[in-house]
Amino acid sequence: MSKVFINFNGEEQDPRWNYLNGSYPTTKERAREQWKEIAIALSPECIAEDGELNTHQQFIKERGIHKDARLLYQEFKCPRDIKSDGDIEQYWETEKVTTKEDYIYNRKNGGTTLCYGTLEEDSNFILACDNENLDGVWAERDHEKQKTWKDVCEHLEKVYDDNIEQIETC
Repeated sequence: MSKVFINFNGEEQDPRWNYLNGSYPTTKERAREQWKEIAIALSPECIAEDGELNTHQQFIKERGIHKDARLLYQEFKCPRDIKSDGDIEQYWETEKVTTKEDYIYNRKNGGTTLCYGTLEEDSNFILACDNENLDGVWAERDHEKQKTWKDVCEHLEKVYDDNIEQIETC
């Protein structure tokens, strides 16, 4: 069985690529073009070559495209505006999200607990403790007694663990 190559630009094959043509990009603009090519290549109809390839050949082709994508991802992340019918989201640039805690609880032992999220009547909580073996989910809140983040933290400090590092609503 022979390998199926994608030839987008008529460029010569770089030995680092399995399915893409041309040399490894050195600029963001060229990397963006390669990501566009990968996005197209990952679409189901392109992988199947409109039904010309059998399932095994499609698997090999898709694996090769992902190998190229992982190589490119090491240096250039895929811009988030590039979409595909295939699985390209795993290569997207991570969004730069700065999360500010909603409440900081000063524990009795001198540490702090960072609290994230909005307290709702039916809120459950993800707990991250100093001892990761105690991490877990708390779903037994009495919303009449634990109305605020301070109430929640004091209760958990007393009945669960006095070293809870982070609490997040879920």
